[in-house]
Amino acid sequence: MSNLALEFEEDLEPPQDFSDRKNSESEVHQISFTVGESESDSDLETSRKTSVVRVFETKEIQTEESFIEQEKQKFNDCVTARSLLECARIYQSEEDGGKKLTDIEVISLVDAKKIPAYQLEKAVQN
Repeated sequence: MSNLALEFEEDLEPPQDFSDRKNSESEVHQISFTVGESESDSDLETSRKTSVVRVFETKEIQTEESFIEQEKQKFNDCVTARSLLECARIYQSEEDGGKKLTDIEVISLVDAKKIPAYQLEKAVQN
C-alpha cells in the first residue's frame, strides 16, 4: 500500500475571473491541494491529481442598537406628545420647564409662537 501526500496552497487574492464581482464586501479564498503519492515514491507524477476549491465569505451589515433606539424614541415622542396647552403650562409654570418637554413638544411650542425662536436655547437651557 502506498503513502498518500496532501499539499495545501492558500491564495488570498481573488482569482482573475472573480476580480470584477459587484459585492465588494465578499472575500474569495482560493485553496489548492494536491493528492498523490509521497515524494519518496518514484512514480509521483503519474498518480498526482490537483483540485481547486473556492470558498466565498459574505460579510453582513450590522446596525448599531443606538440608532434603532433613537428611532423608537422619535416614534414614541410623536405618539405620546402632550397637548399644546399642557406643554405651554409646563413651560411657563416651572423654572426648568423647557427641560421637562420633549424635542417635539418644544418644536410645537415654537411653531405656535409660544416660545420665540431666538430664545430657543434659553428655553431649553442648553
